[in-house]
Amino acid sequence: MNDILRTFRLGVINLLGVTIPGLILILLLLFGFFFPGILLLQDIAARMSPLPSTRTSSALAVSTNLPHVQIAASSNANSTHETEELPTANFLVNVPPIGRIPAAAVLAIILILAYVIGYVFRLSTPDELDEKSARIVLAKINAEEDHWPYRGEKGNKFPYFHFKEYLEHRKHEKLASYVKWDEKNRSKTFVNLMKFETSLRCPHLSATIESNEAHIRMLFGTWQACRVCRWFVFAGAGASLSGCVLSVADPKVLISGASPLFPYILWTLVSLVLLYAAVRCKERIESLFHYRRVREIFDIVACYHLACQGFDEAGQPNIPRKENR
Repeated sequence: MNDILRTFRLGVINLLGVTIPGLILILLLLFGFFFPGILLLQDIAARMSPLPSTRTSSALAVSTNLPHVQIAASSNANSTHETEELPTANFLVNVPPIGRIPAAAVLAIILILAYVIGYVFRLSTPDELDEKSARIVLAKINAEEDHWPYRGEKGNKFPYFHFKEYLEHRKHEKLASYVKWDEKNRSKTFVNLMKFETSLRCPHLSATIESNEAHIRMLFGTWQACRVCRWFVFAGAGASLSGCVLSVADPKVLISGASPLFPYILWTLVSLVLLYAAVRCKERIESLFHYRRVREIFDIVACYHLACQGFDEAGQPNIPRKENR
């Protein structure tokens, strides 16, 4: 029963570790760039229309799903007003067949795309983020005195040149004896071999290693999503601000008694909040990622050490011999 629960938990962690970064990217692009941009483009198209009554049919686009909107426009110099019903300017509703897709199908498509995007992120190596994060860490500590595994050398990547020295300085001589790599011979194959042997000898310790790796990949994928989307979100905020300028420049237009300025202000605030969140999330991950990476390799070596208990140097189980009486 415990093995089933452990396998289920590990599967959920891996699924979320792949899907969440892709979902973050999609949501940032939709709400930070796509919707504000569509709103501005529709409003510009409506303002360029030869029909005065259709100039603002898009001002509430993406913010309403009503089948029709009431538009009040100034018609002549004596301030008489007339109302006219026009089709809604909601882009996603008016463009077939997007407007007829069920919500469940839209959600399924988003989740599938999120998984595919997240899996592409997972295939990339996090060495670039690790190096950027390590520089932040080195600015806070004295790497030589602290015997830190990374000291800024060129080519010093995970699992790090000085990791054995790092363990010995912290009185983990037994763990340090398993570290076979150094600055002359650094390879991830040593670590991969430890993972394989741990999975054969002790599956529940292997699950711990895989869980840590899934969290590392989720952090890396989230960092990539925030790094890619921040400029798009910035452009979305600029589009919303441009819409505010257009609305202020033509203040006579009303939609259902409301000013068209409100949707632009709303999407400007949304874009700015998303931009702040993306930048802060990116910076926070950069400040912590290297610590998590060092902990990951420590956990791998520690789990390998525990998995080796009861086995000889050749990897054979130590079976106690019965004494003949």
